[in-house]
Amino acid sequence: MGEVRQAKKAATRRALARATAALARDRGADVVSIAEITTAVGVSQRTFHNYFDSKEDAIMEFAVFCVDNLIDTMEMLPPGANTSVIAAVEQAVIMHLDVPDAELESFYSFRLLRQQFDTRSHEKYNELREDLKVRVLARVRALYPELSDWAVQVQLACAATAAKLALDRYYSYCHTAADDADSKSAGNGDAILLVHEAFAQLKR
Repeated sequence: MGEVRQAKKAATRRALARATAALARDRGADVVSIAEITTAVGVSQRTFHNYFDSKEDAIMEFAVFCVDNLIDTMEMLPPGANTSVIAAVEQAVIMHLDVPDAELESFYSFRLLRQQFDTRSHEKYNELREDLKVRVLARVRALYPELSDWAVQVQLACAATAAKLALDRYYSYCHTAADDADSKSAGNGDAILLVHEAFAQLKR
């Protein structure tokens, strides 16, 4: 019974985080109300506050889910593709580019959410971001036990910066909304090329 209850609570938490992120992506976090979020999930506002202190907390929870998905991809890479943290991140990013822009888990959606957070400099956001970094470091560290915490941290920082620069350039200068498969495939090619070029700089 306890396991069933815990699973239900985890599902409710994920649903609230996802609904918050979806509404914030489409309309902006500042204009979305807690009432709209809870109505979308079918729970009370009190339930929301049982799980999260704020909308920002819920969005960051969704960010954790997205990052966990990327690390899951790193774990499933075939031998030879994950010889280093940097190589594994590069491959995971390229594979994730197949997620359509309209999907909430896409890099495009993640970028829209990140842009909203980048305009905020309050202490709470910085705390949430640091918590996410600690979580990522712990998971990736488990994949590379032969590396020190410092080595993993450096490789992650370099890989994350390369990926961010490549994707920001793609979405700023190359990206267009594509409904048909051919256009989407061509867009992916541009993005993949930029990712490869960015990561190549780390291997010089």
